[in-house]
Amino acid sequence: MTFDAAFAQFPVLTTARLRLRSPRLEDAEAIFALKSDPAVTAPYGAEPHASLEQSRAWLRDRIADYARRDGLVWVIALRATDVAIGSGCFWHFEPGNRSAEVGYELARAYWRQGFAGEAVAAVVRYGFTEMDLHRIEACPLAGNAPSHRVLLRLGFVREGVLRDRVRRADRFEALVYYGLLRDEWHDPGGGPEREPYASPASSVAMSKAPPATASPKFLRRGKVKEVYELSPTELEFRFTNDISVFDKHIPSEIPHKGETLARTAAHWFEVCGRLGVPHHFLGLSSPTTMRVKRVQVVPDPKTLGPKRRSYLVPLELIVRYYLAGSMWDRVKAGKVSSKELGFPAGKSLEYGVRLPEPHFEVTTKLEPVDRLLTIPEALELSGLDRRELDAARETILKVDEAMQQEIGPRGLLHVDGKKEFGVDDAGALMVVDTFGTADEDRFWDQDAYERGRQVDFSKEFVRQHYRSTGYYDALQKAREAKGAEPAIPPLPPLLIDEVSRLYTTVFQRLTGEPFAASVPAR
Repeated sequence: MTFDAAFAQFPVLTTARLRLRSPRLEDAEAIFALKSDPAVTAPYGAEPHASLEQSRAWLRDRIADYARRDGLVWVIALRATDVAIGSGCFWHFEPGNRSAEVGYELARAYWRQGFAGEAVAAVVRYGFTEMDLHRIEACPLAGNAPSHRVLLRLGFVREGVLRDRVRRADRFEALVYYGLLRDEWHDPGGGPEREPYASPASSVAMSKAPPATASPKFLRRGKVKEVYELSPTELEFRFTNDISVFDKHIPSEIPHKGETLARTAAHWFEVCGRLGVPHHFLGLSSPTTMRVKRVQVVPDPKTLGPKRRSYLVPLELIVRYYLAGSMWDRVKAGKVSSKELGFPAGKSLEYGVRLPEPHFEVTTKLEPVDRLLTIPEALELSGLDRRELDAARETILKVDEAMQQEIGPRGLLHVDGKKEFGVDDAGALMVVDTFGTADEDRFWDQDAYERGRQVDFSKEFVRQHYRSTGYYDALQKAREAKGAEPAIPPLPPLLIDEVSRLYTTVFQRLTGEPFAASVPAR
C-alpha cells in the first residue's frame, strides 16, 4: 500500500486490546466525555470541549479531513466493545518527503495501562509498512512527560526543542521534537497483534542488544542475579526470583520478581541515556536477562596501574533524602548525630523526616558484608580521586532528580538508593549494575507520607518482617561478636504472595506500565 491507497479506503488497525477505526457521528458522546476532560486536553494545549455539539463538529471536521486527504484520524476503541476511548492520527503530511506527524489522546480511565503505547505502535507500524513513510515525527509540549515516555519507548529520537513555540493563556510553552526513521524502527510484535513479551519499555531495549558472539559461560552468582560471559566485552545478567536482606539469601522464591527487576532496571537505564549519563546497559535479551558492557572486577584497582581502564569501582554509593532504614538504626543507637545529617545540633529526630540536604555515604562492594567507609578510605580503596568521586555524586543527584520527576506524578517518593560505577575503556565513569528497583532503592507512598505515615514500596517490607521476628537483632549481635551468624528462615507462604504483589505493583508505579508476566511463576 502507498500514501494514496491510505485515502482510497479507510485503514482499520487492530491490536491485542484495541481497534483503531474511522470516526463516526455516533461516537459523539464518547468523544465529548474524552475531550471535555481538561486533564486530557491540557497536555497538548487545547481547550476542553464545552458541549456535545462541539464534539459532533469535531467528528465532522475529521471525516472531512480524510476526504480532503488533510489528515488520517482514527478513533481508538476497545476491541471487545467498540466503545471509543481516544483518538490517534497522522497529519502534517509531506508526501514528497514521505513524512507525517503522529498524535494521540486517551481517556483518563485508560492511562498507565499501556493503551497509549499499544495504539501509537499500531499507527507507526501502519505508517512504515503500509504508507511507505520514511520519517514519522511528533512534537509534544515540553511538560507532557507521559507522551515523551511513550515516544522514547517506541524508539523515537529526541531531536531538539523549540522554545516558547506555543502560546497558552498567559504563557508560552516549548515543543520538543521527536523523529523516527524507517531504518531505525523496530517492530516488537511483528504484526498487528502484540507478542506476549512486547511491553513498550522492554521492546525498545531488546532491539538495541547486539547479537551474542558466544555461548554464555557462567561466571558468578550474586545475591539475586547470575552473571554470564557472552564475549570478552559483554556480560549477561540473569535475574532470579531469589531475595536477600541484610546480606543474607532468603530460602524462598518470589514469583515474577526477576522480571520486574530486569524491566525496571532497563527503564532507568533508558532515562540515563536521555540524560546523557554514561552506562553499561546494552539491552534486554529476554524478560529476565540483560546484556551489559563488561569491566574487570578487581578488589584493588590500584594494581591496574596509573592509567586504569575498564574496571568496576569497588564501592556502593548511597544517597539518602529521608531518615529511614539503617541510618535510622544508627541515629537511634547514637552513632549518627542530627548535626551530621544537616540538622541543628541536638535536634530530636523522628523516623521519616526529610533531610535538609541529600546525605551521601559510601560502603564497600566486594566484601561479604557491606562496610561503611570514610571518604579517604573510599578513595584509597577505589583508586578514584576526589574530583571523580564528587562527579559520581553529582551524577547520582542528577539521575535521582529525573527519577523523582517521573515517579512523583504516580504518587511515589524516592527515599534513598544505591548506585555503582565502573570506569570504561576510555577512563570515564559510567553507571553499572542496576538501580532504581525495589531491591536497591526505597520508595514511599506520597499521599500516606503527607498524612504522617511511611508506606514502603520496596524490600523494606521484607526487612521489617525479620525485624519483627527478632532475627535481625540476633544477626546483629552475632556480627558484633564476630560469631557464627544464624541462618535466615524462609518467608511464610502468605508473605511470599504479598511480596510478589509488592514487586509487580512497584514495577507499575515506577515505570507507568502495566505488568503482564512474560515468565510463568515457578
